[in-house]
Amino acid sequence: MGYTDKLIRLLKPLGIYDLRNGAGAAELRALGGALDGVGDITGETARECVVSTAESWGLSRYEELFPQIPAWSDTETRRRAIASLLTLNDASFTLAGVNAAISGCGITAHADEASAPETVVVTFPGTRGEPEEYDRIKSIIGSIVPCHLDIVYSLAFATWGEIDALELTWAQVDGMTWKNFEKLG
Repeated sequence: MGYTDKLIRLLKPLGIYDLRNGAGAAELRALGGALDGVGDITGETARECVVSTAESWGLSRYEELFPQIPAWSDTETRRRAIASLLTLNDASFTLAGVNAAISGCGITAHADEASAPETVVVTFPGTRGEPEEYDRIKSIIGSIVPCHLDIVYSLAFATWGEIDALELTWAQVDGMTWKNFEKLG
């Protein structure tokens, strides 16, 4: 129901206006149309101002607040990343807080204390070789981990024993790159 119908419904009980014909009806249609336009704009603005409902320019505006824009482009992942980054505060620099922020950004990684002082080791569980968009992921993690800590990235690669155990034929490896071999196993 548009605003024209709402205005007619409000004025009808008065019984003094011809709400369907004449100059008054034309004025109601003009006012209703204008209010419909304003309603569309305010509805879009209300949607885009809330992270959990934003779909386009609202997400982009939120992302401008952060030094790194998440590498993922689907709407739901962008919303989760923004919500996660907005929760960072002075108490977020524990391992649990850092891991929550990394996870919230849609990155499948885990930070843990290293044996060396003031160093964090980041692993990528379930990933062989470099994850997709590795440089961008490193940049995002670097903006989350407190700046006084060193970050060591620990990547998992297939060993020669694992590759040998696959008993691949020359036909199967023909055209494979070194990166393909690194992810086998």
